[in-house]
Amino acid sequence: MDARLPRPVPDQKLRRAEALDALDSVLPFDRRDFLAKILTATMSPLRHLAKEGIGENSLRALASDLGYLEA
Repeated sequence: MDARLPRPVPDQKLRRAEALDALDSVLPFDRRDFLAKILTATMSPLRHLAKEGIGENSLRALASDLGYLEA
């Protein structure tokens, strides 16, 4: 059995969308592609906040605010 990880996805948009997997429980799935476009440098802090226990509504509000600011 091959224990190697799959090759990185070449499509940058898809990679960013996959990075949102950690936030699936708090961010709407239907906005995943949109959020992947606007949340580039902010993904790591958002992922950290989701894992450390920020409330779902607070995280949604933060993601919304970031999208507004980057628009």
